[in-house]
Amino acid sequence: MEADNLKDFLLSSRLVSEDDFNLAVQEAEERKQEIEEVLLNKGFLLEDDWRLAKAHILGIPFVDLTGKILPIDTLSLIPEPISRRHNLVVYSKKGDNLEVALLDLRDLEAIDFLAGDFKILPRLTDSQSIKKALCQYQKNLKILFGDLLKREISALENGSEPLDLIAGRIVELLLSQALRQRATAVFFEPVAGEIIVRYRVNGHSYEAMILPLKLLPLLASKFKEVGDFKFDQVGQEINCRVSLVPTTQGERISLRLLSGPKFGPAFEDFNLSEAMVDKIYEALNLHSGLIIVTDSIQGDLSLFLCSLLDILNQPDRNIFTVERSISRQILGINQVPIRSELGQTPAKVLRRVLAQDPDVIVFDEQPERDALVMAVTAALAGKLIIIPFTGSSPADVLEKLINFGLDQNQIDRAVKLVIS
Repeated sequence: MEADNLKDFLLSSRLVSEDDFNLAVQEAEERKQEIEEVLLNKGFLLEDDWRLAKAHILGIPFVDLTGKILPIDTLSLIPEPISRRHNLVVYSKKGDNLEVALLDLRDLEAIDFLAGDFKILPRLTDSQSIKKALCQYQKNLKILFGDLLKREISALENGSEPLDLIAGRIVELLLSQALRQRATAVFFEPVAGEIIVRYRVNGHSYEAMILPLKLLPLLASKFKEVGDFKFDQVGQEINCRVSLVPTTQGERISLRLLSGPKFGPAFEDFNLSEAMVDKIYEALNLHSGLIIVTDSIQGDLSLFLCSLLDILNQPDRNIFTVERSISRQILGINQVPIRSELGQTPAKVLRRVLAQDPDVIVFDEQPERDALVMAVTAALAGKLIIIPFTGSSPADVLEKLINFGLDQNQIDRAVKLVIS
């Protein structure tokens, strides 16, 4: 942002005095800081006034949402936890155009998942507008979901209906709300006399609600009874994978929600830490880079790769596997065999796959050196590559990559995650 344009706008709008602006310019030069940083730090300019100035200079509309009624169907295009965490809301939908109000343009990255379906039109706004919009969002969710859940809990306490019937309705409510928020997993964690319900949305875990601890045995019993199950959500088949783990305060329940036919178990079933599971989801949302799965994973490595493919398998991603042995067909995945008897080395197969302009390539075993170097190059060029690798730890893997002839700079830029 040019200082002269900023000065003209701030002075003409009477947001900053000329003396204060000149003082900020002088201090910014001395300290090698941006002018706006000095203006904000010294209190010459309020943050909302800075957003107004930035919108004017960048040619982005500045909107005031206070007093506007925002429909829940429009707000819900961005999951509430993401809206709350990043201070952004969809306030208007016209065809495929979404007008998104936010405080910081850098937070647009948080809604990359919408870019394939909509054209995102950013609009800067003030903190009061965001606060009011989020209050509307939460109030609408309470009306749609919270009051219904409260009614079911009341029925449970009164004993007015069979427990199994109430449990079924509570599960249906929870799953409906999770899918409305675009969750791919739901966790029920008994903590300090409560159940903390968290959703995994777009690779991140968010606290969604708190339930009474007395519901936990009922929910655990219900999920043990039904096990893994399928249900229909607006014409789309959803697979729900159920996992329960005993803790000192009760059973922790994990539900993984995925559409279409699935083959792999939940990541939690491989004895991975919660932090590692979160990192895996974040890495799978990337559009490029190298993800390495070590053979130190507890459990069947091929099943773990299927679990990764379950998450990756979306209609807007062009996914290929390079496999020595194809043991199962996966709908939506382009599975390419390595036929050594025909002279088709992993490197030759990978070269053919790359000619198909893939988004994601998954190997079923560690590739030989030529294919590995080619895979790293592809990862640096904008492809997401997943390979199994022999190694007991990230440090061990990185050392072996160097021994393959890759330099440290290539490794640092290409490798996004080592799963071990």
